[in-house]
Amino acid sequence: MKYAMLFILLIVIIIVAIYQLFIYKLKKDYNLKLLRLESKLADVKSTNILRELLEISYEKESIGKASKKIIYILLNNFDINFCTVFLNTGNKLTACASNAGSKDIMKELGDYVNNLSETVMGVGGKKLYTECGTLSYNTAADRDINFSFFIPLKVNGNMIGALLIENVNYDDRNNDMGVEFFKVVIDTISITLQNLIYYDKIVHMATRDALTKMYNRRQMEKVLTEYMAEEKVFSVAMMDIDHFKKFNDTYGHAFGDLVLIEVSKFMKKQVTGYGEVFRYGGEEFLICFNNLNSEQAFEKLDNIRKGIEALTITNENNVSSHVTASFGIAEYPKNKAKDTTILKEFADQALYYSKEHGRNQVTIYNDIS
Repeated sequence: MKYAMLFILLIVIIIVAIYQLFIYKLKKDYNLKLLRLESKLADVKSTNILRELLEISYEKESIGKASKKIIYILLNNFDINFCTVFLNTGNKLTACASNAGSKDIMKELGDYVNNLSETVMGVGGKKLYTECGTLSYNTAADRDINFSFFIPLKVNGNMIGALLIENVNYDDRNNDMGVEFFKVVIDTISITLQNLIYYDKIVHMATRDALTKMYNRRQMEKVLTEYMAEEKVFSVAMMDIDHFKKFNDTYGHAFGDLVLIEVSKFMKKQVTGYGEVFRYGGEEFLICFNNLNSEQAFEKLDNIRKGIEALTITNENNVSSHVTASFGIAEYPKNKAKDTTILKEFADQALYYSKEHGRNQVTIYNDIS
């Protein structure tokens, strides 16, 4: 009986040992499968992040909108609270998108990174982290920032911009921004932004007048056609610099070019926010006033006319002169123009009236039709 009990006990021990071995192997296989699954999921996530970033290059959006998408992707996939994208605009870094707050905060961050960039241009970036309190640069304390990461964005050794990543209550032990994949993400962002910069330059060349940098006639037709399709109220004004041929004959074509540049810059500044200036040809420009009727446009243009008259234009030889300008306004849909050509003809007729009746004045098409 005693030996029987010992034998049974031995059998039980063996069974338990085999069971434990089976469970151990089962757990090991499960953990291995889990690791493989996590690896596959990580690979899928990594691939999706890179794919989303690269797709931005082909969406033909503005750099500002594209930068906002880049920020959205980073915030969704990494432990990041705030991100600001900067572009290298020649002599400084300029913020083009951020979720950090107001324009004042973006300006402060711009000042901060421009001071940083001089010292970290040739390295991989600069991290700041504190376990107690907040970082000391401007706006950091107000936003409880205890971690920041300044990352230069480079393509072929040239700095095209930078990222500033900021966190609240950040734990450096869980930092996933030093891993190899994050470096790949940064390289992909750099390439994406470089592609957008190239595209922006091509668009600029295709839509801008080479001399004045105003939009050209091709872009003008596109804008007017879109406005008419929306059947919204807007006004267009044809503008001509008075006696421009005589001015060219007196002062030379170089001074004439300077007049075109300075006058168009002045008009552009005056209509920013509610209108756009287009180079129509020669000394003529077209101004489009969005959501303004002809009477409202008249008030704006008469102030512009007075401003042009008061301009003193001085060339590199310190020769100064003054010019005046005439304007003609047409309104859509009030003037019942069936296409952009007729709308421009109406404005041109009003311009002709201004020139025939003394120049340096503004005429509304309705007043003469």
